[in-house]
Amino acid sequence: MQQSREQGLTLLNIDVGGGTTKISLIQEGRIRGTTAVNIGARLVAHNGTDEIVRLEKGGRRFLAALGQNLDFGAKVSKELREALARRMAQVLFDAVTTGKPPWEDFFVSPGLSTLPKIDGILFSGGVSEYIYARETTSFGDLGPYLGREIRSEAEKRGFTILEAGEGIRATVIGASQYTVQLSGETIFVPESLPLPVRNLRVFVVHANWEAPVAERVEQAVMQILGERDPEVRGAPFALAFSTPPFVGYGAVQDMAQGIDRAFARLGVDDRPVALVFGQNVGQVVGGMLSAKWNMPCIDEVMLSELDFIDIGAVVPEEGFVPVVIKSLAFGV
Repeated sequence: MQQSREQGLTLLNIDVGGGTTKISLIQEGRIRGTTAVNIGARLVAHNGTDEIVRLEKGGRRFLAALGQNLDFGAKVSKELREALARRMAQVLFDAVTTGKPPWEDFFVSPGLSTLPKIDGILFSGGVSEYIYARETTSFGDLGPYLGREIRSEAEKRGFTILEAGEGIRATVIGASQYTVQLSGETIFVPESLPLPVRNLRVFVVHANWEAPVAERVEQAVMQILGERDPEVRGAPFALAFSTPPFVGYGAVQDMAQGIDRAFARLGVDDRPVALVFGQNVGQVVGGMLSAKWNMPCIDEVMLSELDFIDIGAVVPEEGFVPVVIKSLAFGV
C-alpha cells in the first residue's frame, strides 16, 4: 500500500493460502477491486507416505483436469504434485488477466474486471514464503511446489515481482509499522473497555459530507462490511473512515447517526472493535455512540485497506493512547 500510495503505482496483491487465494487491485494506495479463487496449498494434502489425507472439491477439479481420479488414501507422487501446482499457477494467472473461470464455482467472489497496466505484484499468505524462497520445509501439502510455479508463471508472463521487506505469512501482520501517540482529550475511549486490543484488521469506508449524510454513511458501512471475505468474518476488526476535511458539527452528528443505524442492523460479530477517523471527529462521534456501542473512537490517523492496528491502554498520568499502525510495505 505504501509504495502504491507514494509513487502512484498500480499493483496486485496476491495472497495465497491453504484453501483460497485472494487478489486485490491497488491503485494509488487504495484497493479498487478484490476477488478470491479456489486455489490453495491444501486443496490436496498428504501424509509422510504420500497418501492423500485431505482432498477439497477444488483439488478434485484440478486432479480431474490432469486425468486423475484419486480419493483419500491414494498415493500422490512428487511428479503429480508438481503437475498440480503448475496447473494451479497457470489457471490463477489466466483468471487474473482474463476474469474467466475454468469452471463455474472457481471464483469465491466475483472476478476482477479488465485489469489496467500492472506495475508489480506483491505476494502474501503462507505460500508466499515459498514464492520468496524464505521457506523450504514441506508440510505435507502443495506449498513448496505452488510457490515455485506461481513465481515462474508470473515471470513468464512478464510481471514484476516486488520483494517484501519481511516475511509475510497468513498469521503475520505486516511488513512495516509505526507508532503514534493520541491525546486522550481529543479521542473517545470508554472507561469500561478492556485495552489494549491488537492486530485489528482494518476495513475502510470512503464517505463524504454530501447530504443526506446519515443515509449515505449507513449504506457505505453496510456495503464495506458486506464485501468482507467469509474467511475473516467473526474476527475482531477496526472500521476506518476516510472523509474530506471536517465541515461542521452537524455533519458529524449525521455521520454518527448513520454509523448507529448500520450497527443496529449488524450482529455482534459483524460490528467493529474500534472506529478510526482521519479527521478530528473521534470524540464527537464516540460521545454520541457511547450509550449503545462500547468502542474507542480515535482520530487523525490515516489508514488504508490491508493495514492492521493496535490500540493500547491510556497511559496513566500521561493521558495519551499509544496506537501502532502496521502496513504491508511494497519494496522495489
